[in-house]
Amino acid sequence: MKHIKKYNTLYTKITRTDYFSCNRKETSEDIVKRLKDKFPNLLITTTQYTVLIDNLKWVTHIFESDEEWFYIFFDHPDEDIYYKCDQIDGLIDCLKEIYSI
Repeated sequence: MKHIKKYNTLYTKITRTDYFSCNRKETSEDIVKRLKDKFPNLLITTTQYTVLIDNLKWVTHIFESDEEWFYIFFDHPDEDIYYKCDQIDGLIDCLKEIYSI
């Protein structure tokens, strides 16, 4: 597992099994607001447990676990990609890298 460290935040690629084995917390309005502020050009919607980002190429699913980690699933047409991020800043860094922003 490769760890990527940037600006004191951490995100790492994980397996599909790791992604689906976590307990989810309800979606926080603060997280949604911060993501909308950082990525105003992306369509961001929510469900009870998931933040959805649609960039018209693929859909990104984000949730926060009971252990205070953020999990990301990129539903990409070529390959499904999963990440685990240690805090909101790690989540934002990961999204910036994936979306090349």
